[in-house]
Amino acid sequence: MPVFSLNSIDRSVVAATYMDEFAERHTREMIVRNALGATVPSAGVGTCLTRRLIEHFVRTRGNVLMTGCVTEDYILGVEAKRAGFKSTFAAVSARERRGRDYVATREFFPKSLAASIKQKTRWVYGINFEATTKLGWAGDAWDRYFFVRDRKGAITNFLPAASLAFVLLLLLGAADPSATSPELQNLLAASFGANLVFLLLRYVVRVAACHQVYGIWNPIGIALRWPVGLYVNMAAVWRAWKIYVGELRLGYASVCVGENSTRNSRRSCQHQTIRGQVIRILIAFGTRPEIIKLGPVWQALRKRDGVTCTRSGAVSTSSWLTACSTCLTSTST
Repeated sequence: MPVFSLNSIDRSVVAATYMDEFAERHTREMIVRNALGATVPSAGVGTCLTRRLIEHFVRTRGNVLMTGCVTEDYILGVEAKRAGFKSTFAAVSARERRGRDYVATREFFPKSLAASIKQKTRWVYGINFEATTKLGWAGDAWDRYFFVRDRKGAITNFLPAASLAFVLLLLLGAADPSATSPELQNLLAASFGANLVFLLLRYVVRVAACHQVYGIWNPIGIALRWPVGLYVNMAAVWRAWKIYVGELRLGYASVCVGENSTRNSRRSCQHQTIRGQVIRILIAFGTRPEIIKLGPVWQALRKRDGVTCTRSGAVSTSSWLTACSTCLTSTST
């Protein structure tokens, strides 16, 4: 079922961006995905599983949700369809014609900029990098199309800033399109006009979606909040890229234990893999502001008896595991 933010206009501008984004996505795109028979990703909350589906996953892998990932709810929706199960997005409203009073999960989302970026970093990382690695691109044509839509944010979330910079250069006269060829000028004019039309269309759809969910018209507020949401999404993608590249540098994804490896090389590779997994767990928890932050974890690792940290961050594997488990337990309680 849909997930909506509670009315957060008076809480903060950042929190109110969730109103706009979820209203638009869960009253438009998710309904279209469901109508086309494409994969319907789970949002975690508000998801009902049949007993047969639960028994299938318990029988095949021992757990309902895939372990070792940060967006297991999204992955669950894809896996359910691939296993031959049907899913539906139940966007049901008590007032069908007017669209209000949806049966939905409603909650408050982060209101500070830092907390919002952390939360969306986890979403971006899980959907764009982790799900791509674990799930691939298998599926029918509509599934692949929506995979592209889900994962394109790793690149396209940087484009609004670049587009705004280009427009500012044009307005300030720093960029002069007249110096280019007539063909390129016509192409730029057509591209600018098309993008402007689609931007206005997207804005009208978002305003209508918010009115449909909350029963209020707030076109000025939506226009003022939109750049804030774009910045949060861009910052989250930047952080997700840093985490992903950091994992690659740590060798987390590499498989280095082979049949012909020596005992010392196997031990070294296993040490690097476990260390990479522990760091990855810390990163995952660090992007969940509602659970834990990296600051207390890192301080606990430094103060924990038997843990030796250097400037380069070298820590023994056993100490990492012991300190991590102790810190996570104490912080969650």
